[in-house]
Amino acid sequence: MAFPDARYDADVQPSPGGYTVTVLARRLLRDLALLPDRPDPAASLDEIIVTLLPGESATFTVTTARQLEAEALTMSSGAAGGQ
Repeated sequence: MAFPDARYDADVQPSPGGYTVTVLARRLLRDLALLPDRPDPAASLDEIIVTLLPGESATFTVTTARQLEAEALTMSSGAAGGQ
């Protein structure tokens, strides 16, 4: 089954011990996963995989001791990415 390209808005905010990442789906986001361990192998995440319908949002807590770029936490592994 073909799914439409991922479209989403993401907001990254510093929080105690890491970052809070909120993702708002503009289209279906099937099996959305953040991968904070790519920029920081020691980073951890409170949620692993979620599916969001258009208009739904999810907030993730990333725990890390490093300063990370927002793009490193929100870039898409697919060609479509956000926007």
